[in-house]
Amino acid sequence: MSSSSTESNDNDRQARFVNILFEVMDEVLANRDQYTFEHVVRVAAIATAIGKRLGLGSDELASLKHGCLIHDIGKIAIPDDVLLKPARFTRHERDIIRYHPLVGAKLVVRHIRDERIIDIILNHHERLDGSGYPNGLMGEEIGLLPRIVAVADTYEALVAQRPYKKALPPAEALAELHREAKAGQLDAQMVAVLEEVVPEVDATPPPHPVTAGFMKDIELFRSRTYFREPLSDFYNYRYLLFLDDAGVLRRNLPYRLVLIGFPDFGDFQERVGHFIADQVFDEIGQNLLDCCTAQAHRRERYDGSMMVFRKAIDYLLYLEVEEGDNCEALLAPIRGLLVEREAEWGLKAVLQRVACDAGQPLAASLRKLLAITGRRGAGPCPAVRPT
Repeated sequence: MSSSSTESNDNDRQARFVNILFEVMDEVLANRDQYTFEHVVRVAAIATAIGKRLGLGSDELASLKHGCLIHDIGKIAIPDDVLLKPARFTRHERDIIRYHPLVGAKLVVRHIRDERIIDIILNHHERLDGSGYPNGLMGEEIGLLPRIVAVADTYEALVAQRPYKKALPPAEALAELHREAKAGQLDAQMVAVLEEVVPEVDATPPPHPVTAGFMKDIELFRSRTYFREPLSDFYNYRYLLFLDDAGVLRRNLPYRLVLIGFPDFGDFQERVGHFIADQVFDEIGQNLLDCCTAQAHRRERYDGSMMVFRKAIDYLLYLEVEEGDNCEALLAPIRGLLVEREAEWGLKAVLQRVACDAGQPLAASLRKLLAITGRRGAGPCPAVRPT
């Protein structure tokens, strides 16, 4: 066999290996985090459209597409507490998420010879003014392909809906990209080309047979685990906002929000001691949880029709109301329970509630309830955070 034939066979094997590697990494992303998988598919479609409009050759376009499909592969190493957080990151969490380009480049650098793909993975969060990460590159230090991906990545993050943010309309997202270009962060030429190709891009992620069916359950379980209070069966009240955003709640029904507060809890702590007071509060909460769970089952509806959440030293009750429901009767066992605990411990509970029409946004209802009770912390988490 001639040396040229041997070299050709080696190249074919390398090409097949690379294609298999990309498929495997796509599967890893899809099963680790469905949001990230959908994100990279859409970024690849947007970036490829930009590359074609710029007149890139087929070889560069292939590298651009492959690089986009795995540009966030490093997120497989990011803990759920950071990856799923529905709010702004703390400084430490921001440092953790900023490791993902380094992790991703380290994962593939020994297996992929195409330096352009490594460049995309490592530098898609770099910014022209040096404000990006992981290395704070500036201007011409950032290659053409990472500049394209930076624009596509930022645009997709803005127009996509996530548990921690609402989707921006394309016009608003483009306006934000123009502002970032004017500030010297994004490449203005790439932003202009993006604006030209956006109407032509089909960025719908393809069906993914490996994740079909069961992935939604896995994602929901991961989110439930994230929102669970440490060492308890309780979920933070913001989990209710997540369920609403995820479309799990039945929006065609009116509902009630009830805040169960303990206005004298501070005095109770001083009287019995903080350790005992916390135990009593946890016990009351478990009693409320058991009571609501039992009633939800007896109503012969899905468990989510009546749920209780923890909010600092309060408990929040969510109750869906169907025709024929008697809210006072549904709340009677809870009132009875709280009366028993007051007699036992001398800790008085106060119930305050709002009635909400079908389709009324949950965040607005929660703000209304907390305004009535004088509490803070209403509404969804901040929408802006680093990608």
